[in-house]
Amino acid sequence: MKNMSVTCRSHVRVLSAGEVHWQEWSPSRNGGEGQRPVVLVHGLSDSCRTWNRLAPALAAAGRRVVALDLPGHGDSARPDAPYTVAWYAGVVAEWIRALRLGDFDLVGHSFGGSIAMCVATVRYAEPFFVPVLFGVALAAISSPIASWVTRQRRPPAGRGGA
Repeated sequence: MKNMSVTCRSHVRVLSAGEVHWQEWSPSRNGGEGQRPVVLVHGLSDSCRTWNRLAPALAAAGRRVVALDLPGHGDSARPDAPYTVAWYAGVVAEWIRALRLGDFDLVGHSFGGSIAMCVATVRYAEPFFVPVLFGVALAAISSPIASWVTRQRRPPAGRGGA
């Protein structure tokens, strides 16, 4: 799959936070069908364009990749809102539900890592379950906090957990 061609498309979706711009990269041949999608969340003072090198590489490996401009960033609306991590997590979860993603890998960079952690642990994400959470912001977390995050990531009842 080294030389697989990749398609990138820009989209806009109206959510409770107004218009949210997002991009989607997918392998041209199968659109990433059969592979778990990857959701990318950028950091503070950034946009989905921060993923312009990583996203095509993931798509070339056969994955469908989606990345939004958080509200107040990039080409998304700038609503009168609290702009807290919890608020952003609610918007990201609403966007993921609107895309009808089931299981997916969630990646956040810096502030986006905090948002991703909130989406995965506070259960904004129901009815879906996030099997993989990777946040660059989590790299320096102390052991007790990492343990707490792990305990919070238990799947909802009846969704693949023990």
